[in-house]
Amino acid sequence: GLSLAEFNFNTSVSDFNNSLQAVTTQQSILSRLIDKLPLIVSMNEDDKPSVVGLDREAFLHKATSIALIQTLHDILDLFQNKSGSNMQHETSISMSRTSDVSDYHSVSSIEDVVYETPDDLSDNIDDEIPDDKDIEEDDEKIELTEHHKPIILHLLSQIQLGTDLTKVVLPTFILERRSLLEMFADFIGHVELFISISDHPTPESRMIAVVRWFLTSFHVARRGSVAKKPYNPIIGEIFRCSWKLPRYSDSESPGINSDIDHITDHRLTVCPDIKLSDNTDNSISRIEFLSEQVSHHPPITAFHATCRQPAIRCYSSIWTKSKFLGLSVGASMIGRVYLELLDHGEVYEFSSLPGAYARSILTIPWTEMVGQVDIQCSATGYQSCVKFLPKPVYGGQHHSVEGTVSDPTGALISRVQGQWNGVLEFSNSCNLVKDRVDTQQLRINYQKWVRPLQKQSAFESRRLWHSVTEALNRGDMEVATREKNALENRQRDESKNRTRKGVSWRAKYFTNVGSEKWVYNGNKI
Repeated sequence: GLSLAEFNFNTSVSDFNNSLQAVTTQQSILSRLIDKLPLIVSMNEDDKPSVVGLDREAFLHKATSIALIQTLHDILDLFQNKSGSNMQHETSISMSRTSDVSDYHSVSSIEDVVYETPDDLSDNIDDEIPDDKDIEEDDEKIELTEHHKPIILHLLSQIQLGTDLTKVVLPTFILERRSLLEMFADFIGHVELFISISDHPTPESRMIAVVRWFLTSFHVARRGSVAKKPYNPIIGEIFRCSWKLPRYSDSESPGINSDIDHITDHRLTVCPDIKLSDNTDNSISRIEFLSEQVSHHPPITAFHATCRQPAIRCYSSIWTKSKFLGLSVGASMIGRVYLELLDHGEVYEFSSLPGAYARSILTIPWTEMVGQVDIQCSATGYQSCVKFLPKPVYGGQHHSVEGTVSDPTGALISRVQGQWNGVLEFSNSCNLVKDRVDTQQLRINYQKWVRPLQKQSAFESRRLWHSVTEALNRGDMEVATREKNALENRQRDESKNRTRKGVSWRAKYFTNVGSEKWVYNGNKI
């Protein structure tokens, strides 16, 4: 039977559960009554509509009460599952796609666009130039003005807890000035760590190198400390870029040495004297990246990154499912990521990508990565489990991660812990720290190379979103919103036309091989 302590604990949890259910019911009734309140709108001094009076306070009360109820349910889950396994019931969140619409207005139809065939991609790489945007820090604070707050409060009043935000259009002022397609390119991040994975001599060291590169990629892709939302790619949109860098000898290769602190002092390198199209020089490595929005429902992005020397590639088809969580916004990442080391005959399979809660959406939103990622290599039997941990209610740190690497027998060979945007420490099975990486000091050593805007096709991300980006750079939210709406409306019209004609969208560079998995149909290594 149960001990007295266990009986008292279970009784307390049961009482808490009953009370919480009653409070939840009352809160639901209150929310419905608030929704029925008449909307009071006045014009402010800038002739902008603004929600005023009691309505604003009611909207705020509704949003905060929803968030409080959700927190209490999380606490109940923690008690009911003492291990805390249900704390991650909303794993993987990324503020990446909260509206699934966007489009184009520079050509009459997407079918009118002339795309290069996959074989032509490498031929145009000499047009690329170093990308100055790589050295820009996108850490602009989103300060909600008195004009912005009513917009957010009114938006919150129209959606319920758990609402799928895929079709909800969020305000323009929270947009990041890049497409989601480009954000996936930025995950390649520290390209020297990426290509050096293949240089490691043993399956054990290669798995550890994979985990090291993976964990150091997030501070590059997640620019700045403020949570912003990239542009939602339109169907048919593409982004492509490349990196070029000198090949290291085994003794120079970053990540080969046991102590990798020496790489934290690297500076941005352009390598202007290297001819990018030279495939015969073994001292040069070139990574080519291509991403395409291949589906509208669900909103799937496919990407493929290739390096020939050494022979390595990374690819995925992935999509997000967004939800409203009271005072947070979240979206599960759905889809697997694959990393191939062709020289070793190894494929590393990532169960997914972690996401992040976009916290404090009524003030200055910030990102919290959450979720578990399992990495397996069937060829060697080595595996890793990496956990992105939410900050506890009391104490603890933001952005914490922990992980393990195991051999084919399941024996622990390495641990990693720290913060994905701070210091990461890799230790052996005896907890002796072997590697230490400070991501705050880890520079982007090599810029992306991209084609100039005037040489890009109409559906390449930067050209497609150029008008919106320029308006955001000027701080002109009215023009940015108008341009964004034009793209969104065009995509809706194109989708209706295809439905009426009974035709399906056909991706240009990726082929669907079933189960929402897409593979690159161009040149392989």
